[in-house]
Amino acid sequence: MASWSLADSTDENCGQSFNVTPTNPVILKSPNHPSQYNNHAHCEYDFNGPDGTRLKFSYLTFEVEDRSTFYGHCHDQLILKETVNGTEYETRRTVNCGILRGKVIFSKTNYVRGVFTSDATRTFRGFRIQIEAIGGPTNLPDLSHSNDWTTQRETNFWDDDYSTATPPTTISALKRIQMMNQSFFRCSTAMRIDFNETKYIASPNYPEKYANSLYCAFPIQGPEGSVLQFDTEDFSLEGQTPPVCRDTFSITDYPSLYQGRSVMYCGSKGPDQYRSATNNVRVRFITDVSVTDRGYNISVSAIPVQPEITNVPPGSTGTFTSPNYPQPYPLLSNRTYHFITAPDYRLLFQSDKLHIEYDASCMYDYLEFMEFDNYTSKFTRPLGRRFCGAIPNFNLQSDTNQVVVNFVTDSTSHWTGFNISVQAISKTPPLYNVSANGTIYLTSLNYPRAYAPSTKTTYNILAPSGYVLQFSSVSFDVEGPLSEKCPHDYLQFFERRAKKVIRLDGPERFCGRIGPEELRSTTRYVKAIFFTDDSLSLTGFNISIKAVPLTSQQPSLASKAARRRTAFLFIVLGSSLHLVVQNLSL
Repeated sequence: MASWSLADSTDENCGQSFNVTPTNPVILKSPNHPSQYNNHAHCEYDFNGPDGTRLKFSYLTFEVEDRSTFYGHCHDQLILKETVNGTEYETRRTVNCGILRGKVIFSKTNYVRGVFTSDATRTFRGFRIQIEAIGGPTNLPDLSHSNDWTTQRETNFWDDDYSTATPPTTISALKRIQMMNQSFFRCSTAMRIDFNETKYIASPNYPEKYANSLYCAFPIQGPEGSVLQFDTEDFSLEGQTPPVCRDTFSITDYPSLYQGRSVMYCGSKGPDQYRSATNNVRVRFITDVSVTDRGYNISVSAIPVQPEITNVPPGSTGTFTSPNYPQPYPLLSNRTYHFITAPDYRLLFQSDKLHIEYDASCMYDYLEFMEFDNYTSKFTRPLGRRFCGAIPNFNLQSDTNQVVVNFVTDSTSHWTGFNISVQAISKTPPLYNVSANGTIYLTSLNYPRAYAPSTKTTYNILAPSGYVLQFSSVSFDVEGPLSEKCPHDYLQFFERRAKKVIRLDGPERFCGRIGPEELRSTTRYVKAIFFTDDSLSLTGFNISIKAVPLTSQQPSLASKAARRRTAFLFIVLGSSLHLVVQNLSL
């Protein structure tokens, strides 16, 4: 049976060396533990295991003054280091400071050096860590990714028997969490919730006071197609209102796209009809080492996300707005809009101006457009990027006939929002007929306002028999060029010659402020294509199109260039001949 070697590391015995064997684990304590360690502490430890073993560090309790939010480094810290191939490294996944329970890390070698230091400011209860010598890495469970004890069984995270697991406790939190009823869950236990169901989460020991130095973290998952709504039944934590908080209750959307969207509560104000952005959230309850209070009792419900489908008839135009528009939209509001039109049509979204809280990554408040993907049968195709900030002349055109719009806001700034028109336009490119000796004008969509990003627009132009088409720019302002190939937005012209589709004579692409000038086709039918990317949108183009007789066709740009070269050659030769005659006469 394994024996225990208890190392009570007071100020007098800092700097000890411990021999750790598979049958002789060590429990390391900070000076004075469970009382607070002293300021200006400096303790060094050596942990030696037998050859061929590694060391396992199990953080039973860990309460060390956290890092500075201004400077970003730990005030007090425990650092574990080891030497690999002659170079000293900090042991992988070491936690140096803060408040933690249940962390487990593994060294790569059988020797680890530890250093604990504290500064001249606050002190805490410190740490109690179990160190074991274990075999090689092949039989080790991979627990090194754990940030708290709830993730140590991540492979079967949602097993039905998982709710029976008992979280580790500290000396100051020996009481088990008392359940108000079967719907209450323990401090750090995963929860699933179904439609038409309400469950409750309560702080440990509720309605009695919770303990100091708690770190409770657990996920809550609702069914697909739902969001989670949190409502406060009772709430009393140390602190006033964020950011002046001592003990905190927070909800974070998790994972992937919405990760990082978080809301925090303390004092007497808890969540009130707060809705998540997804069906997965992570709840955290963290307390410090000072005052405790009654805690919280919060209901959680799964709300179906089934937005009312708005049918947009072909050729019609409608509008939708942010909540309270033109007044500022509410905080912590998630709205979903679903638009559908006829299969052979697409949707065009336009607005004079969007005004949404700005962030460079549009993480906090934003509009997001998602198209229906026939392959996944879900709305998984992003239409453009996320949109936030002040955006004038907003335009967006879909490729499909179904679009879902998500409007997400956080708990801080709010602005006037948006008023967006929705129009159903045909996917079939219109045919522009140009009469004999007549003129029509071809413009980019929404001209003279900014054209839509991320689009491909096709124009079919037809002249009468015996006529060809001539294109000349009236106005041209398209993004680019950063190079001669117009990599961003551009206009191209094609025609069919001898059963082959080729570009009209002239530049391959038109962009910037230089459009076509007296560009002529050799046939009566031309297809123009306008491509735009997802970045800058300008006013676009206005191009005149004339039908001119085939007999009066202007020479192509290539033949015109050849004529200019021939004329130049004659001028040069003529000048040379004139000089020769003058020399002979002399």
